[in-house]
Amino acid sequence: MIEKIQCENCGGTDMVQVGRGLFRCESCGTIYHSDITQVVKPQQTYLFTTIIAGTTHVTGIDDLVADLEYGSYLSFRRQEDNEYDKKAILVLDIDGRKLGYVPETENLILSRLMDGGQEAYGVVEDIEKRGNWNRITMDVFAMTGGVRA
Repeated sequence: MIEKIQCENCGGTDMVQVGRGLFRCESCGTIYHSDITQVVKPQQTYLFTTIIAGTTHVTGIDDLVADLEYGSYLSFRRQEDNEYDKKAILVLDIDGRKLGYVPETENLILSRLMDGGQEAYGVVEDIEKRGNWNRITMDVFAMTGGVRA
């Protein structure tokens, strides 16, 4: 946990890391971004809702999905060297474990934003087991700017 950072919404000081550079206030759930020198509350922009592609190809996906719940934060990492899709974006859980990808049909703009330095993250909206397929629906957000916390 990060100590001595006071949430501007509730005054809480317990922050939990929920992604690369992302922290959540344990008391009220406000998301903050850390750039090492300061903690800022970023402007969060909803981009789209989608499913996580490729979950059937992830070894141990059932165990990984068991650790997810509605509202879980997901991080993204570009994978420019992917032989099948140069715009590939990995979707990772809070522990950095691969869950799948942002679907190729929806990754063009997000990959360009990320290549330009834009940070983005996902939030689990639904988990449904359909036969051997774990259908994980997520909302995708971009972060811009912010104010010092």
